[in-house]
Formats: sequence, C-alpha cells, structure tokens
Amino acid sequence: MQRLVTFTLKELAAMSGGELVGDSTLNIAGAASLGEATQGEISFFTNRNYIGLLRKTRASAIFVPPDFSEPISAGQIRVSNPTKAFEQVVLKFAPKPITFAPGTHPSAIVDPSVQLGERVSIQPLAVIEAGAKIGDDPIIGAGSYVGHETVIGSACHIYPHVTIASEAGLARA
Repeated sequence: MQRLVTFTLKELAAMSGGELVGDSTLNIAGAASLGEATQGEISFFTNRNYIGLLRKTRASAIFVPPDFSEPISAGQIRVSNPTKAFEQVVLKFAPKPITFAPGTHPSAIVDPSVQLGERVSIQPLAVIEAGAKIGDDPIIGAGSYVGHETVIGSACHIYPHVTIASEAGLARA
C-alpha cells in the first residue's frame, strides 16, 4: 500500500519559492483543478476567465500570481508562474512507480529459444513462446502471453493478462 503524501503550506511555499498567505501548518494531500479540487487539495489560478471557478472552489490552497488581490478564504502561495508551480507539486504527490526485480518467476514458461535482453522481469504464470525476442529492461506482467516470433522492444511494460502475438504466430494458430 502506498503511503499518503502530505505537505504543509509552508513546505509547498518553500518548494515553489513562493510567498505564503494563510495558515502555514495546513496539510495538503493532493492537487486538482479549481473545479474538481476538494478540501485538503491545492489548485492554481492564472486566468481571470476562471474567476467564477475560483470563487466556488473547495480547494484549501491556491497558487496565485504575485499581484493577486481577490478576497478568498483558501490559503495562497504567490508565485511568478502558478501553472508551473502547480505542475511541480502534482509530481510530488504522484505515487512512486512500482518496480520489479529482473528475473524469471519459477511459474513462468519461457521457451529455450527465446532471446532475452538484459534486466528482463518475467512475472508469475507468463508464457513466452518459441522464437520471441525480448529487449532490455522490460516487465512482462503476470499471466501475460507473448506469442511465437513476437518482438518486444526495450523498456516495455506489458501489464498482467495481456496477449501479444505476431502475425507469424497468428498464422500458425
């Protein structure tokens, strides 16, 4: 289970190089657009055309331009580029990608003729048929099927229960 990431407004202001207006201890656990943000989330405002959304937003904090003067109850972080600051914060809230160690799970079936690249991760119950070629750094998900003569490039992530077959493999089916 992923740990929920939270930041205080003070931390977000420091990360973005912005000036904080509001409660520095307020915890923010996510980021969303003005129209979709809820309590505990941060959003951004740059365009006066969206003043109606700004007035209705439930966001707890907003990235705003330095000259922002609209009276709002949400905390504010004044930055020169609210859009960029928002984008950077969204990345901080994104979960870390799941990684898989290289190797072949004992329950996977890999034909001896398969050409495997470097750092290949083959998950449980995957099947890779004769003549397949697998590039470097891929993940072949659990229960996936890679057909005869199929080529999988480098750094591919094949999700669980996916079937991939080349035309040559289909012609023999």
